[in-house]
Amino acid sequence: TKNDIDKAKKALTDNCNIDFVALGCPHASLRELQEIADILEGKTVKLTTWISTARKTKQDAEKLGILKIIEDSDVIVAADTCMAVAPLKGRFKCMATNSAKACFYGHGSNNFKTKLGSTKQCINAAINGKWDE
Repeated sequence: TKNDIDKAKKALTDNCNIDFVALGCPHASLRELQEIADILEGKTVKLTTWISTARKTKQDAEKLGILKIIEDSDVIVAADTCMAVAPLKGRFKCMATNSAKACFYGHGSNNFKTKLGSTKQCINAAINGKWDE
């Protein structure tokens, strides 16, 4: 039910000030990269922001000019890996993400507090340097 989903989201959202944004867990699709590029175009992020995707998807995004928009915004796009296996422990305290899976691994593998929201919410937080409810 919607109530169950709201409870689960609340359980994955901690009271913290974000200092890292991670998207693409599971890997971001070309459509998601386009959505992110549309939000980012002409802007620069204030927070360290990573997007994980498959190598082929990253190559396709590069051919379409999507990757340039994202990288010109100071966002890191990593291929064939994700934040769950990256050496991030101790580098950040509170991660914003659009993925319950990333929240699970953020808490467990990296000892992060987390904020769970939409892709748009996460990208806007990266741009503004803070989480808006």
